[in-house]
Amino acid sequence: SHCHPIHISEPDFLKNGEYKLWMDLDNLMISLTKFKGIILAPSWENSSGCKIEKRKFEESGLEVLFYEKIVGGIK
Repeated sequence: SHCHPIHISEPDFLKNGEYKLWMDLDNLMISLTKFKGIILAPSWENSSGCKIEKRKFEESGLEVLFYEKIVGGIK
């Protein structure tokens, strides 16, 4: 969610190839910055983009955190 709205996951978005544009931008931002890790939002496993980013961070030896574990019982 660092550069585009999370809610953009409707079929027209994917059909029009905008997904690739955002993935390219995300990958560029990740490669040019000093991210130390990633925090995955609830239901991240339903997003192919999140799965790719998780794998990328793990392969780079960077931290992968899960939102639910961070906020825990905070209400």
